[in-house]
Amino acid sequence: MLSVKLTNDLLTASLKQLAIKGANLEPFMMAVGEALVASTKQRFVDSESPDGTPWAPNTETTLARHLAKYSGSFTKSGHLSKRGQARSESKKPLLGETKSLSTTINWQLDGNVLHIGSPMEYAATQQFGAKRGAFGVYGNHPTPWGDITARPFLGISSDDETAIYDLLQEYLQIT
Repeated sequence: MLSVKLTNDLLTASLKQLAIKGANLEPFMMAVGEALVASTKQRFVDSESPDGTPWAPNTETTLARHLAKYSGSFTKSGHLSKRGQARSESKKPLLGETKSLSTTINWQLDGNVLHIGSPMEYAATQQFGAKRGAFGVYGNHPTPWGDITARPFLGISSDDETAIYDLLQEYLQIT
């Protein structure tokens, strides 16, 4: 059996600091939560999944419903106006009028477990998608009324992994 005795005061003090920091990861986890919320919100701007895959574009139905909310989207003959075309091209997936999903991303710490998500009840449907009628029937209509394509916004990208590693190095840095 090998036995090691530390006689260097600086090394001993540094190892004690490391043990103390390792026993309380809450400040580190809070920093990770803030970083992941920021990167998740950026995905709504970039319209892409954590792995960098672009989200599916809006369906024609979604665009038609969006354009119907604004006067001037169509000409008198019913064709798409220049203004309507510009609105259609600038409409990003998952960004409705209120931007509720993208603005309610938050983190929660439960012991040493970090949760990232949104309280919006439709968040899981947007993350994973859903088939027409997957949630049953409301009145005489299936819920949802059509297929919803998955557009993952939650997850850890390779940039997130690097940021978490950097935060860990910063947190464990000893003086």
